[in-house]
Amino acid sequence: MNRRGGSNAVYIVRRQMEVIAYALHMDALLNARQYKRIRGRLNELYDYGLSIGYLKKYEVDVSGAKVGKLDRLHLDSSTFKAMRKAPLQVSQSLPVTVAMSTPNC
Repeated sequence: MNRRGGSNAVYIVRRQMEVIAYALHMDALLNARQYKRIRGRLNELYDYGLSIGYLKKYEVDVSGAKVGKLDRLHLDSSTFKAMRKAPLQVSQSLPVTVAMSTPNC
């Protein structure tokens, strides 16, 4: 993934299924070696990412140069460019006040 974010930046993430599952805290499934269930859940998450506009497309089990199989996620560059440019939003719902302490009697 190109971190500079120029006009021709490519937003592609290439990772192994196990690395993505570990990042998503699927440790129990990894320890039990339930790779079919992990693949099913990741595909559901990838489909959800497509539906909300974070992903353009995804490819699973793509041959990698150094490792056997990778998941390739094509991120929607317009969504992530907008996220980088947006200022940080601070919640204004509660006013900041300092409470006075009272003696415990």
